[in-house]
Amino acid sequence: MIPIQKIPYKWVICLAGLLLMLCNGLITSGFSVYLPYLREGYGSSNTQISLLLTVRCVASTVSMLAVERYYQRVSLRLGSTLAVLMLAAGFFSFAAVPTYWGGCVGFILLGAAYGFGTMVPVSLLIRRWFDQGQGFALGVCTTGSGVASVLVTPLLASLLERHSVYAVFFLEGIGTVGIA
Repeated sequence: MIPIQKIPYKWVICLAGLLLMLCNGLITSGFSVYLPYLREGYGSSNTQISLLLTVRCVASTVSMLAVERYYQRVSLRLGSTLAVLMLAAGFFSFAAVPTYWGGCVGFILLGAAYGFGTMVPVSLLIRRWFDQGQGFALGVCTTGSGVASVLVTPLLASLLERHSVYAVFFLEGIGTVGIA
């Protein structure tokens, strides 16, 4: 086993990028598990629930259009931290305001977190810390979103079968803060 002191710090940064992608991978790959429960909990139609996904996509697109200015104004560390906190706030808003409009607010926060907290900060981090092997390091980071879909989605489905959707949102918010 390699002592932690011998591991170059750039690989710790790479792990942080992987965790950032893991958190945000929950938004895109794992969220479809929630939709039937949200439809039932909100008493909404399929169209209304699909509209929530549109709200998330629009918020994500708008934040991606502003991501360059965002990271010019705040440091990479602060900007990534705020993005993860936005993500957690989105999950907590689902749990705290179990209405359709609470879902809209949650989806706006999730979309903004996705736009501000995925590939742009991860690629900036990798570019700053890796002189060589940037592609490999970026590939390692992006596996976080795949890990989220493969490992976390079945876990979420299992939790949703045993607990309310709002309790699972609360747990996911706590998990996001913990990973952050």
